[in-house]
Amino acid sequence: MKYYKLHLIRHGLTAGNLQGLYIGSGSDLPLCDEGRAQLKTLKKDFDYPVVPLVFTSPMKRATETAEILFPGVRQIELDDLREMAFGKFEGRAVQELVKDPEFAQWMDEPHGARGRGGPADVLQPHVVDADEDV
Repeated sequence: MKYYKLHLIRHGLTAGNLQGLYIGSGSDLPLCDEGRAQLKTLKKDFDYPVVPLVFTSPMKRATETAEILFPGVRQIELDDLREMAFGKFEGRAVQELVKDPEFAQWMDEPHGARGRGGPADVLQPHVVDADEDV
């Protein structure tokens, strides 16, 4: 039996992250200059695994992160690795959202309208699908 090690790496910073915005798959933001610089420093200071292949979300911030950390390595974009969609909460300031009772309800409901615009229980099979694709 063959075994594989899977490394999960979060994308670098975007302008939306720096502005404190709630950013999901509804905002295809690229990395900001600070995010690129931070990743280049991490690449220099840490030993990232040598890999023959990188699976990534199709989001710009994810593909740019993969290019910086694993230059020249083949990337396969999997739609199932996209971030959650935050619907009407997308792009809003987190400081504003914490005062919104509708947002609090959305976050607290175990089966509310979460995930990719559907119920939270849709998210688990979605992650399993991405795992199977890899």
